[in-house]
Amino acid sequence: MLLVAGVTLNLSDKQGKTALAVAARSSHISLVDMIIKADRFYQWEKDHLSLGDPRDLSGKRVTFKQDHRQETQQLRAVLWRLASRYLRPHEWKKLAYCWEFTEAHVHAIEQQWTGTKSFQEHGHRMLLIWLHGVTTAGENPSKVLFEGLVAIGRRDLAGNPFPQVWSFASLSSLSSPSSQSLTGCKRRLVREDTGPG
Repeated sequence: MLLVAGVTLNLSDKQGKTALAVAARSSHISLVDMIIKADRFYQWEKDHLSLGDPRDLSGKRVTFKQDHRQETQQLRAVLWRLASRYLRPHEWKKLAYCWEFTEAHVHAIEQQWTGTKSFQEHGHRMLLIWLHGVTTAGENPSKVLFEGLVAIGRRDLAGNPFPQVWSFASLSSLSSPSSQSLTGCKRRLVREDTGPG
């Protein structure tokens, strides 16, 4: 209820811990994902309002319902395969930073430990959180995914292994990612590469 109401998510307790940090440390995975979704939504909303973005924000609300829509079913299956079979251990983080997940978001997702292949689950959770935001914003998920994969140097994944992903978007818009989106993503990746471990 508080997340939907737009409560400030960066408030800290007496020990300096945010709600996200407490939820992650306590292994409340669903709550962590909801907090990240809300934080990303409210940041997106704030950015678009401050820019005077002409897109209609009146119908946009943060929601935490599981996405079982038929139109995203195939894409969700592809995201699972991407995370569990094709992304290398740290590539999910590169995509996360490319898509403006914060250091706190990534750290909270990483708190879940399921063994030596935890990165697969981390990547899948991040991709589902990302999909929530992209669809809420009314963006083309296939195009944004394609651009993200190209930006992290995985053009090989942006084509043949996932042809069904690209059926959601016009191929002409995918053949050359916009230089603006790639430049912003590369800037964030440089910042991530020079940061801690």
